[in-house]
Amino acid sequence: MKTFSKFVLLADVDNSGIGLDELKKVIQKIEAIGSIIYIKLYGCTDKKLKEFSEIINGRCCDVAPVLRGKQKSRKSVMDIRIIVDAIKLAERGVADSFAIIAGEGDYGYMLSALRAMGKFIAGRFNSDVNLSFCDMYLGDFQSA
Repeated sequence: MKTFSKFVLLADVDNSGIGLDELKKVIQKIEAIGSIIYIKLYGCTDKKLKEFSEIINGRCCDVAPVLRGKQKSRKSVMDIRIIVDAIKLAERGVADSFAIIAGEGDYGYMLSALRAMGKFIAGRFNSDVNLSFCDMYLGDFQSA
């Protein structure tokens, strides 16, 4: 039986609306079954950088700024960078497991590609359409 223990955590903190306390709970849940070797937070405004500084400064973590105009609402934007980064990391064999936190949007193709590569997937999305592709649900959190 294959075990999964090395996680990459990719979290869209802007579009998902996750806060620091909720992200800490997700990290604890993941670390109960494995270790997180890399974290990347997407949609980091100056305010988000301050809010998540404890995680950003205390771990192997990258951040990506918001890449949308002011006219678009948070709910209408899917951060495609998560998809690109997840596939690149999976192809490199960096980790055997992925934890994905994202807002609205259909991530099904990415999730099915990760599963086809033999990756374990833990997920939390604002759209339930993606959950059927996940091996583990990361729980509910309140949107900001």
